[in-house]
Amino acid sequence: MALPGAEEPLIKDPKEELPSSVQEEFTNISEPQEDIRAAVTTDMNLDGEFEDAYLLATNKRILIFSGNHVKHPKLLNEISLADVNGVKLKNYVGNGILEVETADKSIELL
Repeated sequence: MALPGAEEPLIKDPKEELPSSVQEEFTNISEPQEDIRAAVTTDMNLDGEFEDAYLLATNKRILIFSGNHVKHPKLLNEISLADVNGVKLKNYVGNGILEVETADKSIELL
C-alpha cells in the first residue's frame, strides 16, 4: 500500500456526530451566524477520569461541553477565536492534552 504524497492530504471529516443533547445545548447558546466547523469527542476529562467531553470549534469561538450522559451537558469553557494566539497538542503515553494559548495564559481544554 502506497502512502499518500505530501501533495495528497489525508481527508477526514472534522465534524463528528454530536449527541442530540450537546447539539441542543449548543443551539441554545449559539450566537447569530455561528456555525460549527469542527466537533470532536474525548473520553477522558482533565482530571484523568473516564468521562466524555466535546470540543466544538465554530467560526467565532471554541466551546468545551461536559459529556456525562446522566446529566444534561454543561458548558465547561469557551474561548473567543480572536483571543487564541496558538494551539498545542501535548502527547503522553496513551493520552494527550489540547491546550490553547492566549496573550496572557495557556488553557488546557481536553
